[in-house]
Amino acid sequence: MMTKIFAARIKKDLLRLAVFSLITVVIWLGLVTYRTLTQPLIKPDVKKQLEPLTASLALDTMDQVNQRLKTPAIDWSSLSQAAPVFLVEEASPSSEPNVSEPTE
Repeated sequence: MMTKIFAARIKKDLLRLAVFSLITVVIWLGLVTYRTLTQPLIKPDVKKQLEPLTASLALDTMDQVNQRLKTPAIDWSSLSQAAPVFLVEEASPSSEPNVSEPTE
């Protein structure tokens, strides 16, 4: 059985725990709210991607594109068709399995 002193002590400890929990939750919510309000909505990478494109084309960019190495054309007609590969050889009907009797 619980004594009155023990019951009063438990109530006091539970009240203390509830107050500390409430303070923790209020501080946590305040920090999360502050962080959410101070963070920029658009990240720098996205902001850079959202910049409008210019309507003019720089001539030096066109020169760089023209100076790129060009790959030679491939002559596909020179390739021959590969021979079929059989993964399992077919057994001839005349061949019988080699069965030997066990020796003692």
